[in-house]
Amino acid sequence: MPAAPSALRLRACVIDLTARLAVFADREQPLSRLEVALLEHLAARPGVVVSRDELLVEVWGYPRPLPTRAVDNTVARLRTRIEVDPKAPDHLTSVRGVGYCFVPLPEDPQSTRRGSFHGRAPERAALELALESGARLVTLHGTGGSGKSRLAAEWAATTRTRSVTATPGVAALTGRIAVGLDIPLPAGLTGTASIERARHALRERPDSRLLIDQIDDALDAARAVLPMLLEGDSTLQVVCTSRVLLGLPEETAITVGPLPEPDALALLRARSDSVLPDDDLRPLVRRTDGLPLALELAAARLRRLGPEAPPAIEAPRPLADALAASWSRLTDTGQRALQAAAVFDSDVSLSDVLATGAVSRGDVAAAISGLVDAALLVPADVPGRFHLLDTTRRWVRAQAPPAAHWLERTAEHRLAQAEALAAGIPGPDGVALRRQLHRLGPELSRLAELVHHAPGGPRQAALVARLLLATGPAVLVEGPADLDQVERAMEAARGSDDPTLVARVHCLRGALRHLGGRPEAALDDYDAVLTTDPPRDLAVEAHFRRGWAQVALGRLEAGAADCRRALALASSPAPPLRALRAAANIRLGAILHLSGALSEARRALRAALDDAQHLGDAAVEARTLGNLALFDIERGRPGRARAGLQAALEHAEETHAALSAMQVRINLGGLAHRLGDLDDARHHLQVAHATAVRMGDRLCRSMAECGLGALALERDDPTEARRQLGRARVGFGAVSHPVYVAITWEWLALLEAADGDPEAAHEALAAAHAALPAPPDGIAQARACITAGVEAMVAGLPLGPLPDHDSSATHLARRVVEAVVAREG
Repeated sequence: MPAAPSALRLRACVIDLTARLAVFADREQPLSRLEVALLEHLAARPGVVVSRDELLVEVWGYPRPLPTRAVDNTVARLRTRIEVDPKAPDHLTSVRGVGYCFVPLPEDPQSTRRGSFHGRAPERAALELALESGARLVTLHGTGGSGKSRLAAEWAATTRTRSVTATPGVAALTGRIAVGLDIPLPAGLTGTASIERARHALRERPDSRLLIDQIDDALDAARAVLPMLLEGDSTLQVVCTSRVLLGLPEETAITVGPLPEPDALALLRARSDSVLPDDDLRPLVRRTDGLPLALELAAARLRRLGPEAPPAIEAPRPLADALAASWSRLTDTGQRALQAAAVFDSDVSLSDVLATGAVSRGDVAAAISGLVDAALLVPADVPGRFHLLDTTRRWVRAQAPPAAHWLERTAEHRLAQAEALAAGIPGPDGVALRRQLHRLGPELSRLAELVHHAPGGPRQAALVARLLLATGPAVLVEGPADLDQVERAMEAARGSDDPTLVARVHCLRGALRHLGGRPEAALDDYDAVLTTDPPRDLAVEAHFRRGWAQVALGRLEAGAADCRRALALASSPAPPLRALRAAANIRLGAILHLSGALSEARRALRAALDDAQHLGDAAVEARTLGNLALFDIERGRPGRARAGLQAALEHAEETHAALSAMQVRINLGGLAHRLGDLDDARHHLQVAHATAVRMGDRLCRSMAECGLGALALERDDPTEARRQLGRARVGFGAVSHPVYVAITWEWLALLEAADGDPEAAHEALAAAHAALPAPPDGIAQARACITAGVEAMVAGLPLGPLPDHDSSATHLARRVVEAVVAREG
């Protein structure tokens, strides 16, 4: 039989069997000789039920059992002295009709933990390394809900480290630490005397470790007690969990932040038993910042609501309580700094917080440092910037909304940053700046909404309009966008009494309308700009965009004239005008190429290339080189043209220039078709089509469908050809593009002739002539090829000589006509 221990550690206290004392965190309870003897006898037989008769003989000393209630009365009295709840004892349990049993605390705290544990390998490794390196005090530091206590409990369970929960007051905290370390302290000691007694006891024992959870609930006491327990030759090592750093010289801090996405998904799935795919759970993980507490709460709601609708998490009570506790510990300056940081949607810097006016210049550094120490701001990857969790941001906005004047200053600050980014897009850092501007977009839109609803006059209306316009340069590279934001900008601009601002909204709206397949509506916007005597840069942009819209309506000469007017106005070498001049020359080159004026087209594109290279604008440079590569087709160098277009595509995809990438793919598809590589042509056109559908670009979508229809004709797949060409015809008609409407009717005529319907073939040719009576040279030659093929098939005659013009369009038309006629015999 094992001997009874000299001290017993219970849930509520430590029993010093020698001194006959039950030592609690804040008091001592003397025990009688009989009570201690009873405990010693039962503790020596843990988990074994001992009968009343045995206790009467072995503990009470009776020669034989007697009919008495002595055992029951003593156990009942002892329970009131050592148990947390005498009516539901943890240690002195009874088995009715048999006897009593002593239940010790679990040897392995692992058995008391609930649920599986996910992630945290880096934090656990850092903790072990710090302790092995001799660190006396290690603080697991993080915001409320980040899982500090859960991580600490997991570590304590696997290393058999005892743990206590902090309590305020020097004497109370020292008593709690003493209980955790099995150090009996006499009752009535002052805080200093308790610390001294604990220090003396620690010197007499080997290395000790203790986990103190939630030390931030007793910060003042901890800052007084721990340095004294850890000084000198003490071998004690303490691990704490806290939302606030203790700031002690001995402290080693380990940050416990949000879970990485794979671990967060694993935790959410384990707690919710969810069958939803990861893609459906990721938005919930992002919205909860990967905080374990928020994920646990979300998992409970998922179990209750089922898999149909993942619940949104705002600030559930436990998480809100943790944030409220952190908020209450901040100084007034710290609270204002946190409010200022919460105004922004993205990472913030000291200058951002300072710009709101919430904190003075002399206080901002200390305020930010305090928020980092309180785990409410986390240093971001970019030096000098700090990250605020969305869960914290939403709570602060709901509980402590910013003052109105902070909001306006914040909006002006972010607007200045956005306009600086936009100004740098036509330059060597254009790609990076455009990405930054794109990321600012949602925040600018939200600030515009908030400023719009604040009381104010024309000045605030102008601020709203400029906020909504700021991302325009990024949008025009990334493709068609929802016009709702532009319409909101127009409404605000009209309320600003600033005609130039109204004109700038018209110019952006015109560009987006054109990209969305509405060139006639775009012309109305450009005309509205040009009738207001706009600034030179705005006049240049309106003219060349107006010219490009004219091309979509089949007016090539008018389009070229508008582009030349833009170039005449953009004679200055200043960077803003130089960038606009490059854009005007690119469009003029494309118009001249379409018109058959190849030498002039090349001169315009070379001028655009020169401007792009002077500006260091790699994106425009690549786009222009891709356009110049198309001229190698007319020179009989299709392989070189293909290599140039492929290089342009790679650069466009690297820089996320979605519009350019889509247009280059359409060109690559046509060129691969011409070279007979039908599989490659189909791949490029299908990718371009999918991109156009996603972006809402009806024109490029229809161009891809037209190319896929021509491919299907050559592959002898009339069903696919009819499907794609029919879609293309409807799409070109919807965007009022007569050139492409005519081209699609011509391909449909060839399809009808191949199907043996001469009447439908002639009707399609007539529709092509009606849509575009006088086509440009290259398109006219392609039309002649298709007309000759249709007539040959309708008449059942051999195909006669086809036009010898070798433009890309003509060559492709010849190829398809020859394939279809040969197939028909």
